[in-house]
Amino acid sequence: MASVQHDGGPVLLTLELTSGGADEIGSVRKIDLNDGGIRLILSLPRLIDGEQANLTAALLFQQMERLPENAQVERVKLASLQFTAEGVIGIQGFLSLHAPTVKHVSFKDMLKEEYKQEDAEAFAALGSAFQTSTHLETLNLSDNAISGSMWENWSNHTGLRQLILDYVRMDDSSVVELHR
Repeated sequence: MASVQHDGGPVLLTLELTSGGADEIGSVRKIDLNDGGIRLILSLPRLIDGEQANLTAALLFQQMERLPENAQVERVKLASLQFTAEGVIGIQGFLSLHAPTVKHVSFKDMLKEEYKQEDAEAFAALGSAFQTSTHLETLNLSDNAISGSMWENWSNHTGLRQLILDYVRMDDSSVVELHR
């Protein structure tokens, strides 16, 4: 099941986890990209608890075992999902394992304006999975309500070239923390 490689380098992966509106976790779809990369897409329920996060990680590990040994995660996209505290813990291990090679992170439409404090804490905690990502270039937090606690998990990424904040709602503490 080898994919086309570009320039003899690693096979670059995009992991896309998104809410499909279903109540159950779907199967992993694999798309071979024209540039030799691979996109793995997994449709999830909107709210991810610990058990669902563990199952998600297991499905992704299983799919990744079938990929070439030189495959590495370059992009992580999470969209329209909400994690419980247990769900964050369940997915953090998987994300942290691949964080060193990640260059692009997108957390879109995950925290609505009417969020509860525990939702904001879970959303912010997802960022801690990328603390070891030394190559992070792009962070997209569009379509979210962002609190001040979000920025502490991204502050060590000094190589960040692009911060995308389209249609965000930020409270005063978030604006202050962003400027630090």
